[in-house]
This record gives sequence, C-alpha cells and structure tokens, in this order.
Amino acid sequence: MEAYGVACRMAKKVIFLETIEEQIDVLERISHKKIIDFLGWIDRWGEYAQEYAACYLDGDLKRLKSSRVGFLSRDSSVIDRRDTILYERMVAYLEKGNTLAFVGAPHIQSIRDMLHADGFRTTTC
Repeated sequence: MEAYGVACRMAKKVIFLETIEEQIDVLERISHKKIIDFLGWIDRWGEYAQEYAACYLDGDLKRLKSSRVGFLSRDSSVIDRRDTILYERMVAYLEKGNTLAFVGAPHIQSIRDMLHADGFRTTTC
C-alpha cells in the first residue's frame, strides 16, 4: 500500500496484476476440509502470525514459505496459482523496461525463479 501511495503521489501509472474476482476464484479452490481445519486452531492464529512476521522481518523468504504458518491465503495451491497469474501479467511490462513490480512476500521466490527461467536478471536490495 505504501508503494501504491508513492506511485499515486508521483502520478505514475499503476496497473493491478489481478482482479478481486480472480483472487476470490483462487480462494474458492481451497477444500472445505482445509477451511474447517483452519478454523479449528483459531486459538493459535496469533502465534502463527507472529512467526510469519518474524520470518518476514528477517527477510528469510525460504523460511517464510516453509514455516508452519497455515493461513489459507498462504496455502501452496493459492500461492502457486496466484504466482502464475501475477507473473503472466507483469512479464509484458517488464519486457518493455522502466517497470517496477510489487508483490507480496510469499510470491517473491517463485516469481523470481520464473523471471530467471525466462532470462531476466534480478537484484536484491
């Protein structure tokens, strides 16, 4: 959201890489069993959120993706499908150059791998 605000203040063109409908479609693919299991450990959500935040703040993307944080929106079926959508939408703009793409932390490693497979170079700040 911070990057979005900066881009708007700078009058930069902002393109969203997926629609709300696409996000909902991906989430609707989660099995009812996983949803019920998720609701069954509501008393541990705070602990899992803290673990996720620690991975995020450490910048440890591998640990972030493999941590026991089991929030449904971070399920591999959700992340993998969204990675594909995000990558397919951004690659045309990246090929044109002068483009900056922002994605959530759980998507970085996979999208970086896709970029490298297609011959792009990436840097880490």
